Amino acid sequence: INAEYGEAIRKTWLSSRLAKESVFYRFVVAKSTTESENQALIQEMAEFSDILFLSFMDDRYDLGTRKVLSFYRWIISEEKRGSFSFDWVMKSVDDSWFNLELALSELEHMVPKKLIWGHFPLRGVVRRNQSNKNFEKYFDSDMYPTYATGSGYIISKDLIYWLSLQMEQGWLFPYSNDDTAMGIYLSAVNPWKINDRSRWWAFNLEKPSNESCHRVLIVHPVSPQQIFQRQNNWDGCKNVCFCPLIDLKK
Repeated sequence: INAEYGEAIRKTWLSSRLAKESVFYRFVVAKSTTESENQALIQEMAEFSDILFLSFMDDRYDLGTRKVLSFYRWIISEEKRGSFSFDWVMKSVDDSWFNLELALSELEHMVPKKLIWGHFPLRGVVRRNQSNKNFEKYFDSDMYPTYATGSGYIISKDLIYWLSLQMEQGWLFPYSNDDTAMGIYLSAVNPWKINDRSRWWAFNLEKPSNESCHRVLIVHPVSPQQIFQRQNNWDGCKNVCFCPLIDLKK
């Protein structure tokens, strides 16, 4: 996790009373090849107690997939220990702003059973060029099954338990990209997919007339400063794009 992003997230959408009452979160990181970075992470863990520090190195071909699967197994182990209980899990990346308030209000009307909520593009082409960041050398097909993109998605508890069981039995091959890997794994159970493209894949948000400004769930990519800006806009006007009230207060 980037320290500036961590600070921005902790002070914005994870700082509300709603978040503290309803959300259990972790920043998931693997060991760095640089010892100074590992020491910085250890210090940050001691200060905030919200980092899950995994034992494998961050230079692996399958890093993203192993991180996500390890996190899912950890969630289940913590629930079994009685640390918390959960119905849903959201996976995201640190350079994103998330509309936690809106998402939680809508989840109240959803049944946490065999469901993924996010943005599902058309079936993606398997990348064979090693220069591509999503290069995949082990999946045999030319096209991926439907999968949720990585800026963010929410997945129900029963699917987390199913994935953990398959992992324990050694049936999940650690493909290079975690998003496409989840699509491959979950194609075996054909979950219900809520494809909310315009809200989980925000674009053209600077246009005042864009209705997504009032309904968007995630904005990616954003800088740490933009995370603060998006949160201030939402808190002030329930509009992610802009808030005249904030300008008046300056």
